[in-house]
Amino acid sequence: MSSTVRTTLILLTVVVLSLSFFFVPSPPWVDGYLLPERPPERTHIARLLSLIPESSPETRLIAVKEIAGFLAQEGLWTKRAAFLSGLASRTPDSPLTAYYLYLLARQYQREGAEPLALLYYRRILEGYPDLLIEGVPLHFLCLRELADKEEDPYTRIRYYNLLIQRYASRIDAGVAYYFLAKAYEQAGMWDDAIRTYRLFLNYPATSIPGEPEAYLKVQELLAFHDSPKNWLFDDLESLFDAVTYAIRTRNAALLSRYRAKVNFFSISWEQERTAKNAQVIFDFTPFFSGTRVRYASELDPSSTPSEAYLRTWGWSYRINVWYLYFRRVNYPFDPDIDGKWEWAGIYFGEKF
Repeated sequence: MSSTVRTTLILLTVVVLSLSFFFVPSPPWVDGYLLPERPPERTHIARLLSLIPESSPETRLIAVKEIAGFLAQEGLWTKRAAFLSGLASRTPDSPLTAYYLYLLARQYQREGAEPLALLYYRRILEGYPDLLIEGVPLHFLCLRELADKEEDPYTRIRYYNLLIQRYASRIDAGVAYYFLAKAYEQAGMWDDAIRTYRLFLNYPATSIPGEPEAYLKVQELLAFHDSPKNWLFDDLESLFDAVTYAIRTRNAALLSRYRAKVNFFSISWEQERTAKNAQVIFDFTPFFSGTRVRYASELDPSSTPSEAYLRTWGWSYRINVWYLYFRRVNYPFDPDIDGKWEWAGIYFGEKF
């Protein structure tokens, strides 16, 4: 055989081997466009795809996860969605289909298509048995998303109750009880809301995102709920007249009767209104000794339809000026109480 023929045969062999390397056959159910252009990745993905139709569920799950991860890493989101949708449509009754739909939901969430993602989460929760993914129940992952984003309060109540009943060890129960109580409030289920807020107070270490005073506010709500509420006034004008009359007549007992009997605070303007530093005044008698206490003829200009401030001065105290703080009661649990007014506290010193 001549050297020229031998060289030609070698070149042909190299070409054939190269072609076989570049064009690894894919399973008949897979569209060729899913395969990457680069030879090493193309070979690897093709082999993973070949495992999906007939392998065990465990192997199939690993293969799908790796392919979906590769497509995401490459930024091939459209191909990834087509791949997962194709798997789900081919095996609608397979338990693993719930995982394919979950990956799709996460992708749609990433792309800002929240309603579509929530639709998939609901479909998984209602239509497929629970599935452990790396030791984490798939229903738990879906419920966590749904409870956080569902707008309908009745549906949100159901989701939070399922989280608490099924996955208490995987959640911060305090957070779940707090938002469950909020959902009960939104639904107008007042007794259930109060019951759930009491459960929330069993978790003092819980931190509510974006609401640093949540625990204090719930304590105040329950204290007000359990109180006789006999210090309330029907309107701000009546409250103003009563308090100023008690000041004008130097009647400490009457003034004490008008202040709120729960959650009443007395702090300086720079202090936070927490249980530790809000020193409640129970007896006004010592503060009427000495000079005459006076009050402004009108409420402070910073007052609003729900909060009002009355400047007073001349108190026999190291801080001469007190601002009396009045507020409209927000208590939808009882329409006869909601909207009334109370004298809720005192701010010491001039306003900033």
